[in-house]
Amino acid sequence: MKNNVANKDINGWSVIYKWLTIKGKRQSDLAILLNVTASAISQIKSGNILLNATQISLILDYLQIDSRDMCALYTLIFNARLNGKVCNALNGEQKLVVHIADTGMETGFTVSSEVKDPASEYEGAFRRVPLMTFKQAMDYEPALESIESFARYCSDKTVTFPGAQSGSFALLVDHNETASEFAHSAVLLISGREYPSDGDMVVAKLRSGEVITKYYIRQENVIHLESKNPDADSFVWHYKDDPGYIQWMYPIIEVNLKLRAENYTLSE
Repeated sequence: MKNNVANKDINGWSVIYKWLTIKGKRQSDLAILLNVTASAISQIKSGNILLNATQISLILDYLQIDSRDMCALYTLIFNARLNGKVCNALNGEQKLVVHIADTGMETGFTVSSEVKDPASEYEGAFRRVPLMTFKQAMDYEPALESIESFARYCSDKTVTFPGAQSGSFALLVDHNETASEFAHSAVLLISGREYPSDGDMVVAKLRSGEVITKYYIRQENVIHLESKNPDADSFVWHYKDDPGYIQWMYPIIEVNLKLRAENYTLSE
């Protein structure tokens, strides 16, 4: 558990685990149902990632949880998420609305609204994104999970950006030689769900394991990763002739210069 806020009641895990056992299901089955990685299920279990209303509904239907335990599940979730620390982490109030319908046999529950992050609703609002170092980014394996999920898993630090989209993460330039295009202590906002366009500044991992930042230029089957720093290397990739030279690559959306590392906050 990364902090004092996270707890299993936030997602009603005791009830979910009970019904996984009853139905003979495993956590891996839940990962397939929700279309997330196994590590994300571990984060859901510990309370570091919140289930949204759609996911809760999917779990209820999948496990066929009875009405009594549905009520117990919602009670756990509702009370845990009313905790002031959780509300503050989402920068506003939250609510979980449950509609109760009398089916004649038992009480049925459906969720009509999700716990929402206000930053996702308003353009220009601030969103907190995970912050990791270039050294941490070197260990990311794109075949296993999204880079945003990996960033949240490997780092307890976050930073806020206005208008950051879902799937974004941030990188801290902790050594000038690592990302020679930027000054020491610069923070890079990166879109983890987009492909780069011609002319973008990107962060990329080379086959050698090095994580670099360069300008991206594409000319048919040739990718140029150019440096604007005369003292830094540029790279040319003939991607059809040399597949796998670049292991992953994402566009840099915004750059902030943070003068004091203490400004970064632990995940809430």
